Amino acid sequence: MMNKIYALIAIFFTVNTISAQYFDTYFTPMELVPCPFNPTQAVQKPEGWYAYQTLNSLADGPIDSSRCISFSAAPSTGGLIMPMWQIDPARPLFFRSEPNVFQPDVMPLQANSLSTLIAGIDLDDTNANWLVGIDCPENMCSGIFIDIAIPDSSGNAYAATRQHTGYAQDYWPPNEPTNVITCFPSERFDAQYIRQITYKFTFDSTLNWSNRKLLIRYLLINQLDTFFVNKVTAIKAQPFHFINNEYTLNIDETNNTPWSVASNALLLYTAPTYPSPQHLSYVEAAPEPNSAQQQTINVVVENFQTIEFQPFTQLRGALVAGDDSLRHHVNLINNGGEYCLNFIDLIVADDNEFRHAGGTMTMQNARSCMQLRRGGKLRVMNNSQLHYGNSGAGMLVMCPSGKVVIERGSSLVMDGQWLLSDCHESDSDHHVTIDLLPETNLIFTENARLSNELSQYSDTRLRVRMLGGTLDDSALDAQSRALIEKIYPTPSPYWADNLRIFPNPADGPLTLQYAAAETCALQLRWFSINGQLLKEETRTMQKGGNECRLDTPENTGLYFLQIQKDNERFVQKVAVVAK
Repeated sequence: MMNKIYALIAIFFTVNTISAQYFDTYFTPMELVPCPFNPTQAVQKPEGWYAYQTLNSLADGPIDSSRCISFSAAPSTGGLIMPMWQIDPARPLFFRSEPNVFQPDVMPLQANSLSTLIAGIDLDDTNANWLVGIDCPENMCSGIFIDIAIPDSSGNAYAATRQHTGYAQDYWPPNEPTNVITCFPSERFDAQYIRQITYKFTFDSTLNWSNRKLLIRYLLINQLDTFFVNKVTAIKAQPFHFINNEYTLNIDETNNTPWSVASNALLLYTAPTYPSPQHLSYVEAAPEPNSAQQQTINVVVENFQTIEFQPFTQLRGALVAGDDSLRHHVNLINNGGEYCLNFIDLIVADDNEFRHAGGTMTMQNARSCMQLRRGGKLRVMNNSQLHYGNSGAGMLVMCPSGKVVIERGSSLVMDGQWLLSDCHESDSDHHVTIDLLPETNLIFTENARLSNELSQYSDTRLRVRMLGGTLDDSALDAQSRALIEKIYPTPSPYWADNLRIFPNPADGPLTLQYAAAETCALQLRWFSINGQLLKEETRTMQKGGNECRLDTPENTGLYFLQIQKDNERFVQKVAVVAK
């Protein structure tokens, strides 16, 4: 059965016309009041907010009543100044909104909306010196908790809480506040509002903080112009954009809508059930009219576009016409946009793909997750780099049938948690495998971790076939690195059989491929047809597959390329044609 590829040219959506500044504060006015935890002392603080530390370093833990924290107003920039001598830098500092700041009758959160939060925070110099990432209590060292009140499964208003998060950055541009920037969707409920916002700061306790100041400058929350996606309908039509051998159209052109409206897309939970891990909702993609043959539909996010999913919402292909089990393929493609992943578990399965050709994927929750199941693929497209994770936040769950594909000239930088799972699949090989071809890179940062704790097999490993690419696992901890098994091609006992040189004739550089039994050096010499040595060089080869480019002589003609390793020697006649 031959698959056809459809251009995405129609998305059923509703436009949310609200794009106003929802909340904006520089934390004024100030008030002088008794300390909330010790009335014998007075504190100066912004109205509606207070700072505290806890005895167990948890946001809702028992409060340390010996710490009564005061602020002063920042005279020039606005916001707050907090002298650091007031706190114990060995424990995190919390800064929280009081119950009267966000109320459903004053500031309701609109159903099915997408919001951004930007928090300006700074120190009195350009060095952060606070901790980032997830290796702290509550899976956050520094950042913001956003608690949203929603109905519970019985319909009781505001009886449940959905918590979204945003992580602090670990770099400090000169003369600029460090921002926490995150996104969060509201849900379908009429009754919901922001219950509370809590800042958290964890500091480097080895430093001298006695003369330092923390600056909390501003908090901005915006509800964005958003179009809602509840199903995707694809019609084959012209004109097309030709991207990676597949016909696609970007979302703006699809709907003939202004970019300011179409730049933010929210996939909606439309199932009649209460959103939960046991009750998922699906946005389905189908051709119009539906086809009895399996089709491929590409959903593309272009530059300046953002896509977000409501909790427990997934994208999948609709059923093929007349079939009760076979579904159309649907690929989600980032071609320069922003994927903002907060409260989400994105499942890529059934030979569908998430393709990254540009843009960013921002993980704003420790458990933000992509799962690769039943042939689902994460593909890093040609000459692209995907930074997966956020200082340790974000998970990639990979089953044996899932695939990570890194195309030529591309890199996957793992900055989160890679969880290896057998996923209870029937395949007897319960290991996870990735091929590293020439000009590809798999890089683990110091924040990355590998784990097989989700697998019923304690010996599940990440098998990396070293076929010419580069694996950099030097920053991993020993326990994670022990889960990586490098598999090298078996070299032929006949040395020359491990060499491949092409093209020949050549009108440009040659490609040399070599399967090495160990790290070694190859001496390369070019000779004229008369035996004159023209140039020579040495190339280092790593154990496994290698590929490199060789410049040919400038003039057309016949030449000899001699390749030597120790006492082994190979000579190839090369024809150089007009370049």
